[in-house]
Amino acid sequence: PNFLSTILYAVAADSKITKMSDLAGQQQAKFGYTSGGSITDVASELAVRSEKLKEGTDVTRLALGSMQAQAAALVTHQIQVATININAIANYVVQGKVRVIGDTGDYLKVNEANAIIANTSYIQRNPDAVKRFMRAYSKAVDYANTHKDDVERLYADKVGVSQEAAAVVFRKLTWTTNVKYEGYLSEFNLLKETKKIPDSADPKKLFDELVDLSLLPKAP
Repeated sequence: PNFLSTILYAVAADSKITKMSDLAGQQQAKFGYTSGGSITDVASELAVRSEKLKEGTDVTRLALGSMQAQAAALVTHQIQVATININAIANYVVQGKVRVIGDTGDYLKVNEANAIIANTSYIQRNPDAVKRFMRAYSKAVDYANTHKDDVERLYADKVGVSQEAAAVVFRKLTWTTNVKYEGYLSEFNLLKETKKIPDSADPKKLFDELVDLSLLPKAP
């Protein structure tokens, strides 16, 4: 099961950059991401490759450690582009300090992001507890997808952001209890192209080893 929140490309509101291709010829524009091997590392490299930007000439990618550090660097003009999730910049978008200029969906039409992960030995020792958790999670997914206004208000209250900022977040947010092989495969191939996994890795074998949807409640 996964919680899907598209990774975005964002710039300061006063930036002249309106789309990712504008980074060509920018003379080492600073392009932030969180850390090596992270989803933002992959997403920033995806944009560079897709737009045929020259790393070290057009852009310089910088690992800044966290989404919050990227957001702070963006609004203080220490970087030109952040590879970030919407939660980290929603307040800045509402305040008119940050603009979103693209997301990973521009390059990967089908993708999977984030998952519920459990230790195999824990599942084997506590199958009933895991099944109860997955039943509760599935009910929460169903509720969230049919009561988005209620969940948006709850999010604003729990996170401590304005209703306007919550609305920005929820425009880019969906939930599902499914993990699609096609989405996994597109990201697997990207990781292979960027040498983050060995060329010898078998995508179907790895998927079958990693993903187990049998603990989800059966559809009525």
